[in-house]
Amino acid sequence: MTSPVAQATIPALAASEPEKPMRLIAPLCLALLLPPVAAAQELVEVTPSDALAQVLPPLLDTPLLFDMAQVWQGELTDDGLPDLLIQASFSFPEGGNAWVLYHWVFAGQPGGGHLPWRKLDLPGGITAARREGQQLVLTLQTYGPDDARCCPSVIQDMRFGLR
Repeated sequence: MTSPVAQATIPALAASEPEKPMRLIAPLCLALLLPPVAAAQELVEVTPSDALAQVLPPLLDTPLLFDMAQVWQGELTDDGLPDLLIQASFSFPEGGNAWVLYHWVFAGQPGGGHLPWRKLDLPGGITAARREGQQLVLTLQTYGPDDARCCPSVIQDMRFGLR
């Protein structure tokens, strides 16, 4: 049940002509304070190169077998060259069906090609990637406390500074 004061005040504000222009000030101020939507840049998933099978395994601390990779391309190092975000899965030489994911950012080079720039330690697999200002925002699929190994169910965003 609303109070008689609230019932009387709300219609009075709605009917008041001089107050209408003032209603635009709060949304306008909020829009000026928020970062522009155009600042977000989705990274584009691209077809991985066959060369990744040669390039990635030496970057690991342990001997693992390269299985497959997902690659996203976008501008991450502010040098005007396309950079790569790589998610690669590896299996164990001993066999079995276990695998592990590793993640890297490779910086584009002026003469072509890419060099490893940063290794990322992530708790899950990347499903989407975007740049927001000076941050790389990754949408990850991770395991919840009751998830089976086949089926991670938790979706979360992680942010990383790009400097």
